[in-house]
This record gives sequence, structure tokens and C-alpha cells, in this order.
Amino acid sequence: MKETDLIIKLVEREFNIDNILTKSRERQYIDARMFAYQLMRDLDYSLVQIGRRMNKNHATVLWAIKQFGYIREFDLDVSNRYDSLYVKLKEDYELVLDTNRTNDNLNDMLKRKFDDVFKLIRSKLNPRNKEAFYIKANGILNGLIDK
Repeated sequence: MKETDLIIKLVEREFNIDNILTKSRERQYIDARMFAYQLMRDLDYSLVQIGRRMNKNHATVLWAIKQFGYIREFDLDVSNRYDSLYVKLKEDYELVLDTNRTNDNLNDMLKRKFDDVFKLIRSKLNPRNKEAFYIKANGILNGLIDK
């Protein structure tokens, strides 16, 4: 899962909305988008990257982030809500990173094991049958091996 997808899901859950990317101008959607923009910005995404992910112009993102800064400065509830959401994001993000690292390690291990098996099989195969073998093996193993 990408960081931006994690942010979007987290904000949607926090604001109890279905789709933050709708063009709705209702207050809850506007606020949710501002939270998402700021969270992405705090994770060092550029205005252009945020705009592309959120289907908005970078200038819209910049304006919303500036407004959000003013709102946080004067509204303690918004500031506390944002801080709480940021902490949740960091916790969820660390969990996603750990999961991705585990998946990568598992994939590397499987690839090494399968490579050994396929080397043995390749040595026993008739050259005419190799292509058929690769096609079937890739279908079965869903792309874990390379030709």
C-alpha cells in the first residue's frame, strides 16, 4: 500500500466519509482534504505530487495548506485532531513498512529456492521443451521466475 493511499484511508475513516476524492464542497469533505494535504506535505510530498494524487491543481493544494495552517493556529480542537491523526499515520505507516519488508524478504527467499529448483529442472530438460516449461511454470507461480 502506498503512503498516500494509507493517508486517504486514514482520513476517510477519521471523518467518516466514503470518498475524499469527490468534488463535494461540503465542509466535512473540504476539511478532510485539508487534513490529507497537510499529512502528505508533512511526509515530504511536493505540491504537484499531492495534487496529482488528489486530482487537484498544485495551487489548490497550496491554498488549502496555508488555510489549514491558519485554522490550526487558532482552533485547538483541529490542531489536536490533526496531531492525533499524524500519530496514527506514523503507527500505521511503520506497520505497512514492516509488512512490506517481510513480504520482500519472503519473496527473495522464495525466488532463491525456486531458482535452485529451476536450475535443476533446466539441466534435465530437452531444449525444445524449455519454452513450454517456462510458460506453465510462470502461470503456476505467477511470475516468480524469469527466463
